Amino acid sequence: MKVSILHRTGHPGLRSLERGDQTVWRRVLCGFVLFTVTGCVHWTPALAYRDSDQKPKTKKSDSGGKKGGGPKASAAPQNAPVNGRSYDDIIAQSGPARRRAWAPRPIIGASDRLLVAVVRGSAFSSADGGATWHGRGPVASQGDEAVAVGITAGGVWTCVLRSGRVAESRDGGQTWMTTAELASLSEVSGLRAVEVAGVGLTGSWAVVRGWSEPLPSSALLVGDASGWRLGTRIAGAAVAAWRSDWIFAAIVGSTVILGSSNGEDHARGATLSGASLNDIVFVSPMQAWIAADSGLVIESRDGGRTWLPRPVLAGQDLDAIGPGDGGFTWVVGRSGTRGNLSVNRQGRPEWTIALQAPAPLSRPVRYGSSDVVVLDGAGGVWAARSLTGPWSRRGSLDQGSLKPAS
Repeated sequence: MKVSILHRTGHPGLRSLERGDQTVWRRVLCGFVLFTVTGCVHWTPALAYRDSDQKPKTKKSDSGGKKGGGPKASAAPQNAPVNGRSYDDIIAQSGPARRRAWAPRPIIGASDRLLVAVVRGSAFSSADGGATWHGRGPVASQGDEAVAVGITAGGVWTCVLRSGRVAESRDGGQTWMTTAELASLSEVSGLRAVEVAGVGLTGSWAVVRGWSEPLPSSALLVGDASGWRLGTRIAGAAVAAWRSDWIFAAIVGSTVILGSSNGEDHARGATLSGASLNDIVFVSPMQAWIAADSGLVIESRDGGRTWLPRPVLAGQDLDAIGPGDGGFTWVVGRSGTRGNLSVNRQGRPEWTIALQAPAPLSRPVRYGSSDVVVLDGAGGVWAARSLTGPWSRRGSLDQGSLKPAS
């Protein structure tokens, strides 16, 4: 017997539910949504189609347009963008791509004995867990910014910039040498105004997006000792991506793209309209999370085939999500000038706010064997023994507290 209940939700954008091979539409009035609670619920708010359908049916909007399976791409403008900043403005017209999720944020990486950060284009390092910092050399030129930084086992510092430039330092961050220009690789030939949408330093991969007449396009690049090669090309402008030994996933507008590790057999998965999707992570082959606006985390327990909304905290937008130690998953969000780090354990529906500090917050990193470190938007350095806290302010990256370079 099917049982239906009336459930109050803070997300009136949820407009359809898909269960099994049957799509069930429910009216949304005053924030109430009727949920069918038998079986697994697949959140596909704007569409009435199954994942296996080749041509989704659409509902006409009030303006006479159609809501389809993914971002509505407009033709490239006559004056093509020439840098990443103008490109942000243009792809915002091609679906719910989020400029805010790509806004400058503190970037931090770690080895067993050293923390390294990139703030406002310059590198800094700390050998005492973030209590004191030493200024290093500039990494990013004006108009560019770091999206990831790390230290290899051999002590080489690596930084990936939004423009697609990959830089390395072998003298502790004092000088940086460009080792790759992802935007100029033959693998992404035909793409203009290339930007990095996702990167994994430990797995040596990057997803870049750009314009390929007349629509935006993206590409998964995989790096090794011989250089970078093309994993796959993706239609549409990727917002975020995730790659592991078992899966590749990307968000293109409101659609989830899934494939093998190299992305060669990727295919369109679910389309999740109603909230802007900003980041994706797989914590296991079956369990995945998506960070979205309106305090919404969306969970999958079947490898990305079906998704369930898990509200974290209303009034904040979630920018980044990732796995932690001990079965924890973290998500970073912001509400005005306040940044929040929320934590979930073992895939439970409940999320707990562990840290509140000036926005935006960096992604948390593990330092050594004992500490987790986060940078806030005002230069504060926060540390804790675990993601759940308690967190304490350990130092600062403001100019007055910096030590001379050593």
